[in-house]
Amino acid sequence: MADGAAGDPMSNGISVLLANATYPSDPRYNTAFHEQLDFIEHTVPRDANGAISHRVDEVQLWADSVFMVPPVLAYYGALQTDLDEQYKYLNMAVTQIRVYRQGLRDDSSNGLWHHVMQGSWTDPKHWCEYFIPTRVFSMMTDCSISDRSRLGRRRYSPCLPDDCQVLFA
Repeated sequence: MADGAAGDPMSNGISVLLANATYPSDPRYNTAFHEQLDFIEHTVPRDANGAISHRVDEVQLWADSVFMVPPVLAYYGALQTDLDEQYKYLNMAVTQIRVYRQGLRDDSSNGLWHHVMQGSWTDPKHWCEYFIPTRVFSMMTDCSISDRSRLGRRRYSPCLPDDCQVLFA
């Protein structure tokens, strides 16, 4: 990571997985994806709650990472035929949204999220891509995991805004 961003390269993950499916005889896509996944899982630092840092050199929580990492984890999880692997990555996606919400939510401003918290630089501007939970859970509804209650979801209708609010409360 020349610029130290951990989440940015992962945001290309879905495209790389699609390229791998389109060109299965070319091992570069599969290799690139799994190297990045391994990096995110095992090298990038985490905060005390388990949130994967947006930066490599120090733990920083950026709302950007919620857009970049959990959707890729959910997509990869939904592709898995081994139900334990499927659960692992779908649960990891949900967990990252939850711990980022804990780290970025500002209860004094009606629950809006800070842009960046922790580390040497913080940005208290409030914003969050509200559709991120919807993007992750839309992938969950199409997967084959048999015991969806393991993921902590109460309902499996399309993820409506208040459904997401309940989930992340």
